[in-house]
Amino acid sequence: MRIPTDTGCSEYQQMNRRSALSALGAMASSWIPQVNYSEEEPQPSIKPVGGGGILPRATTTRDIVVTIFLRGGADGLVLCPPWKDNDYANYRRGTRIFPPTSSDAFRKAIDLNNFFGMPQAMAPLKSLYTSKNLLITHQTGSMNDTRSHFDAQHFMEVGTDSKQLWVGWMARHLNSVAPTKSDAVLRGVALSGLMPQILDGALQTAALTDLTNYALPGDSATVANRLGWLTKAYSTAEASMSNAATNAVKTLNLLQTINYPAYQPATGVVYNPPIASTLANGSVVNSDMAWHVRDFGESLKSTAALIKSGVGIETVHVDFGGWDFHRDEWVFEGRNGDGTANFGWRFWFPYSLAANLAAFYKDLDATKFSDGTTLMNRVTVVVMSEFGRTVNENGNYGTDHGHGGTMMFLGKNVNGGQVIADWKSLGTTGIDVFGGLATTLDYRIFLGELLEKRLLNGGQLGTVFPGYTKPASGWRGAFKA
Repeated sequence: MRIPTDTGCSEYQQMNRRSALSALGAMASSWIPQVNYSEEEPQPSIKPVGGGGILPRATTTRDIVVTIFLRGGADGLVLCPPWKDNDYANYRRGTRIFPPTSSDAFRKAIDLNNFFGMPQAMAPLKSLYTSKNLLITHQTGSMNDTRSHFDAQHFMEVGTDSKQLWVGWMARHLNSVAPTKSDAVLRGVALSGLMPQILDGALQTAALTDLTNYALPGDSATVANRLGWLTKAYSTAEASMSNAATNAVKTLNLLQTINYPAYQPATGVVYNPPIASTLANGSVVNSDMAWHVRDFGESLKSTAALIKSGVGIETVHVDFGGWDFHRDEWVFEGRNGDGTANFGWRFWFPYSLAANLAAFYKDLDATKFSDGTTLMNRVTVVVMSEFGRTVNENGNYGTDHGHGGTMMFLGKNVNGGQVIADWKSLGTTGIDVFGGLATTLDYRIFLGELLEKRLLNGGQLGTVFPGYTKPASGWRGAFKA
């Protein structure tokens, strides 16, 4: 994800520089993935990808999970503003989202349930909420009150508040269940330069930076010979080096067979779509998606290709960075003096999130199984962030590191069309001692339910999320069994 240089606090900038350096290193040796494999994995047969079509009946009821991490601390009061909370307007005087009845077409909320809403920038998700395929939770997050990006992300990705634990919660899930496809080369993929914590420690997983140009450098006519040499040259080497070479070759062969560069989304699906604006004179103009959020759309397009290929992918992780909005938190469309459309660069973050999630849903929903279900009956998307923001604006019309935030869940196995919240009013106990939005729902109450109902691994709850137990009152009804 390419982030403008003025984004976020110094800690977040340090994280961005670290990510950029790792990405450059990956580009320098881009044909060698960061792969975790068991020693012997057979090569699968690959199906072509793209478009819609009909597949054989699904052979498993375990969902494929796509995790999306909004890095930087996404503001839950922007993604899902509580417009009817009496004190919301007092704390967000300059950047608040107005009630749905407002005459300001750009800043009025899209109503969800007569209390919570969405900004106009997230309009592409409204139909999925209405069709009950999108669920939002509020005042949700880690119960640890750290304001450190490093620590908060680590805790949420390993599933417990421990700096000594490094295996991710999704990695522990994968390690505790059999593959859904016995001959799968890859079970998990992270579309990033380095393996994210959430998948770290799992076998048959890889961190891949660019599926479009993922190939062995050099003359294409000699690729097969050079791959053969690589396998042979390392066949007698020490086991870890031999396995690394073999696994790199397997991954190269797998991705080249999928042929991602030729992937075509389903009819009518556009990733990174432009936004249409109606001007005062009635004319409609299209504004292209801003450059700094396009990587997210490309990552979701890659994710769709991987899932449609049928190679046995069980989880894909996508990072969407840049949400550390310490200033100018304007997420609204506007007009210049000459009447042309005007978008601050903060606007593009929620718009890219919403528009590309809607495109991804439509893309997978176009691929049907013979029993009438679609790929979205087998995929659940989880959107999370390390923490939310302060309730009160700072002097730069931004917000600082807070606590509670929002999560989103997308798919046909989600009990959507609702905002789940144990809401504490902003005027009473809804703000913590540091000025952040209070956290009233532990994020693991939703991930634990996902583990039990959609990943069919509830018996391993204590292994996947160490120290966490199912609440005595039960789950919150976020997912269908």
